[in-house]
Amino acid sequence: FKAVVGGIVPCQDHADRAVSLSLAILEIVQGISSRLGVALTVRCGVHTGPVTAAIVGSLLPRYQIYGATCDIASQLEATATVG
Repeated sequence: FKAVVGGIVPCQDHADRAVSLSLAILEIVQGISSRLGVALTVRCGVHTGPVTAAIVGSLLPRYQIYGATCDIASQLEATATVG
């Protein structure tokens, strides 16, 4: 999944918010894992910068974000330690 913090409404603490979201996701997945007794893992990649957004498709429209910032976040996630 991808998340945008700030979006069209800039905020000065967007990086802090992005990291807080990632930490919350890790905590939630760990809680679900322990409650179910199943090994669930998640990795997060956080990067800040400009993105391009568009709605793609007419029958089943999807909101897409892309750009170098998304590529870097994806690479960080791919190489992150499972936690």
